[in-house]
Amino acid sequence: MLRFLNTLWAFARPHTIIGTTLSVLSLYLLAAIDAGHWPMAQALLAALVATWGGNVYIVGLNQIIDLDLDRINKPHLPLPSGRLSLTGAAVVTTIAGAIGLIVSSLGSGYLFLVLVISMILGTAYSLPPIRLKRFPFWSTFCILAVRGVV
Repeated sequence: MLRFLNTLWAFARPHTIIGTTLSVLSLYLLAAIDAGHWPMAQALLAALVATWGGNVYIVGLNQIIDLDLDRINKPHLPLPSGRLSLTGAAVVTTIAGAIGLIVSSLGSGYLFLVLVISMILGTAYSLPPIRLKRFPFWSTFCILAVRGVV
């Protein structure tokens, strides 16, 4: 079980999960200070779970699409190393995206909108024929927009 959890953590690309967590916590604290009181912890938890789900969807989709490149450039990742199958990666990616959308839809309308836009940009970033990651400006735009909006 520990090996499985370690594989999922590596597939989730920890540096992006940490960035997402810091972004959500920062916005939560700014909103709490501005409001003069502490919003419900449930709202923070929902935002974290929703954005983590969206984050894993985006990085998972990118890893699935870039599997051949990652076998050369990032052979240590779970998918190219064989620790996670392509089917397993697709299941994790789909479930994470669904959890993000479901949790965000049960929370704030703004959170849902942000997550949908982020997931659309993340999809356009990786998937052919658009594959925005091919273009330096659009690649940077996607990363900054998703990270900035989150």
